[in-house]
Amino acid sequence: MDKMFFSIMPIVLAALSASTFAAPGAFPHVSAETQASRDDTRRSVLEQELESEATALQEATKSHALLLAVGRLEEAKTQSGRADRARRNMRELQKEIALTLDAKTHPPDLKSRWPKPVRVDAKRREQQPPRPPWWDGYGRAPNKVPADARRSDENNGRWDGYGETVRVASQVPTQDGVEVNAH
Repeated sequence: MDKMFFSIMPIVLAALSASTFAAPGAFPHVSAETQASRDDTRRSVLEQELESEATALQEATKSHALLLAVGRLEEAKTQSGRADRARRNMRELQKEIALTLDAKTHPPDLKSRWPKPVRVDAKRREQQPPRPPWWDGYGRAPNKVPADARRSDENNGRWDGYGETVRVASQVPTQDGVEVNAH
């Protein structure tokens, strides 16, 4: 297999070195008449879509009113959603038509078509509660050891994690040699 790879490699390298890559000036350009024709076609298609959306809006509002009068609220809500969608589509189509009309006088500015970045003021790190460890699937807050349950020389106890101090064998109270249940 290695012999085949190395035998084909010179052919591939020769083909790559002989190929020409498209330069920016070599891209096809469209004449002004052809571009004007394309712009007119695009504008007419957008205007047809705008008319069909206006018809859809009228039908949706009419059926919404009829369904409300009859008392079929769920279907009326659906028609209200269709009317809202038609209004949004009409707004966007009007923007596109305005861009095609503006393209005749000004070259298109692609930056203006992209949404502006939004700055979100997040809470500062100090104000946010501490994140639970990655392995804690329930997102519980970390346990805090109470000051009196910490291991110390005075009580020689251990904290069990549930808010109680576990007594060590040396601390188990006895009564006449028998252990008394301290809990």
